[in-house]
Amino acid sequence: MWDAVNYYLSDQTQEAGFFIREEYVHAGSDNFKWVSNNLSESAKTIDFIGVPKNIAQVKATGALLKKLASQPDELSNTVVVLNDESVLEPLLNSMPVEVGKFNITMGFPLRNTPLFRLLDYVIELQINILKFKKPGSASPKLYFRDIIRILEHPYIRKMIKGTPAGSLTSEIRKSNKIFLDFESLVPLIKPEPDAPSGSLEGIFRPWNDNPLLAVEAIMNLIAGLKECSLKEIEEANDKNMAAMLELEYLYHFNLVFNQLSELIKLYPFITNLRVLKSLLLQLVEINLPFYGEPLQGLQVMGMLETQALDFKNIIMLGANEDFIPSGKTTNSF
Repeated sequence: MWDAVNYYLSDQTQEAGFFIREEYVHAGSDNFKWVSNNLSESAKTIDFIGVPKNIAQVKATGALLKKLASQPDELSNTVVVLNDESVLEPLLNSMPVEVGKFNITMGFPLRNTPLFRLLDYVIELQINILKFKKPGSASPKLYFRDIIRILEHPYIRKMIKGTPAGSLTSEIRKSNKIFLDFESLVPLIKPEPDAPSGSLEGIFRPWNDNPLLAVEAIMNLIAGLKECSLKEIEEANDKNMAAMLELEYLYHFNLVFNQLSELIKLYPFITNLRVLKSLLLQLVEINLPFYGEPLQGLQVMGMLETQALDFKNIIMLGANEDFIPSGKTTNSF
């Protein structure tokens, strides 16, 4: 079945029609049942919206979607095309509640998730504990910037809200201390009964370059974050899209660290945190798949997925240099 346009079939100099013209000759004109002049004859309204930076793009998109959501059946005929796929995460965070359920037909790299950034901060804190360790020093030293980066991460902020650890960052800044003892942190981050913030102690407690301790502490942290996300979803009656996405991230990272745990037990050369981090970087080079309903609601996809699809409303992000067309890159064989 062929969906073709005369604009590409009849103009021999039109590069984009090269392959469809070859098929037209090969298959025969009788088999081309859907040849139209839609591209050149139907009226179109094209608006260019110039905004700086990616965040402004997704905010402008959110405003357009909110407007379309107020009209019946408009969102079912609307697609958001991401030429720069890295804006998927900010777009999801800027999606107005009026949109309701929507379908994403592209993968999202695990490495680009906020959870990966948090875990990277945690491992870096532990590597720096070893780096700044002085011979003969009894108490390990934690670099203040590493502690603040972790405590100010949005996921951790949710966990420590209303706990003594919630005011810890301001206290660290007031103290003007560059290094803090783990023992001095314990009273503020110690486990509390029935509170997910209890998993904080494990990520600040020195791992002594032990990969198994690292995996155990991070899996405890993931369990604590999962508890927070489930609570948010329950309070919002399944309408908290951000919390549902967090659960998806947590599930996939749980699989990754289960895999790392098995690898550490199998291979004796995984003996320190640097090797563990390099393995983690390889394991997160995968895309997180999203499953949705492709026949109803708003559609979100990359440029490649749009082929042979027709939509009434197209919102295209990243329609500038290096994305359309993409920059010159040398691809390997």
